[in-house]
Amino acid sequence: MKKIGYVEPILCAYFFNIGMDMFTSKQLIFKKVCLKRFNNTYCDVISQSSNNSFKHDINSLHNETAEWDLYLNIARTLPAVFVTVFLGTWSDKVGRKMVIILPVLGDMAGFLFFLISSIYLELSLNYLIIACLISGFFGNFTAMLQATCAYVADVSLVTERTTRIAFLEFMNHFGRIISPAIAGVLIQKKGFTAVYATLVLISLFQLIYWFFLKESRQFDVCIVDNKFKELVKFQRIKDALNVFFKKRDKSHRVLFYLLVGAFILDLFVLMGILSILVLYFLHYPLNLSSSQIGYFFMEMNAARALGVLVMNTILIKYFRWRDFSFIILCGISYVGFSLFIALSSKIWHTFAAGALAVFTSVGMPATRSALSKITNSEEQGCMFSMFSCLEVLVVLAAGTMYNTVYEHTVDVLPNLIFYIMVGLAAVLTGIGISLIRTDASDKYDTLIPDFFVESHNSQ
Repeated sequence: MKKIGYVEPILCAYFFNIGMDMFTSKQLIFKKVCLKRFNNTYCDVISQSSNNSFKHDINSLHNETAEWDLYLNIARTLPAVFVTVFLGTWSDKVGRKMVIILPVLGDMAGFLFFLISSIYLELSLNYLIIACLISGFFGNFTAMLQATCAYVADVSLVTERTTRIAFLEFMNHFGRIISPAIAGVLIQKKGFTAVYATLVLISLFQLIYWFFLKESRQFDVCIVDNKFKELVKFQRIKDALNVFFKKRDKSHRVLFYLLVGAFILDLFVLMGILSILVLYFLHYPLNLSSSQIGYFFMEMNAARALGVLVMNTILIKYFRWRDFSFIILCGISYVGFSLFIALSSKIWHTFAAGALAVFTSVGMPATRSALSKITNSEEQGCMFSMFSCLEVLVVLAAGTMYNTVYEHTVDVLPNLIFYIMVGLAAVLTGIGISLIRTDASDKYDTLIPDFFVESHNSQ
């Protein structure tokens, strides 16, 4: 039977699951926290009311929900940092395919814990921490991004690298377009249990597709036969860290560290959206319902997916835009989005802000593409694993910062987070300008041989 050479459907389904889970988990935590203190009727009333008389109880619940959400983020992300260092360098030796399936298996096990916890709402929130720990030790989204980006880097020519990695980013957003809306409707009609049952079924689909996925290129047979011995070699850590500290010529070194800065800031602003926005929408005066929040995220992710499509089909193909120009465009788009959210007082304001997020998605694929062009083929896995680990650390730091700030300012200035995001996005725009000035030619030397691509395509 002929094998499939496209990893995008797995990534799309994976981020569909993430979109549903991130949208649902915060509301599940809020519900469980509320039921610890009050009865079910009162919880339903205060979650749907804009009456200011409930403000004290609502703020108290938001504070505890943000605290538990922080614990879950730590449980999900810290193990993934350690694991992905090994998995990335391991994939350089034994192949990308094995690493791709591990996050799927970990998340499936985690979803089963959430499923049980949603059936029995009186169960302790500690079971959700166990679920997140399992997901983290299987690599979580960090390992998935590392493995799929390295897979695409193996099979694509340098001249089409930005387009292929941007298409991965499109799969990321396409997977999240309808997932929040579906989750919102399922929560209102069937409850949390229906959402997590759906997530388990989609994980099974990913597992079936994976069996038909072919390896990205040929690897050393002797090493592949001893792949589990290769995984636990501590040389893997040294190989991974070498990505940040190896000698490069001066121009590439400056570009590399500026790209690291752009990568961090892009993620930091994005995490403000993912960490706080659901709680902010549930707060007075907006008090959006689950379905309204779902429709907002559907709109925002559709806009972000459209931005990547415009990037690929128009700005790269016809206008020959450079990687660094997309970083500037991303920063400007984040400024507009964050400012509009901060000033929103009516529901239609939030949906208008969602449309402004259209080009917030173009910075990350441009950054990943630029990094892959100054890295040789034998360290693609190392490079993507280290940046995936950096991504986890940034997600953890940003989530901690945003949740802490929100917890302490929700009573007096709940939109402060979004003003902070405006400032960070402005700095991101400045880094994009610096990148263009540093490398006016935007031509990257590469050591990536195209025979790897030809070998893959001939399989």
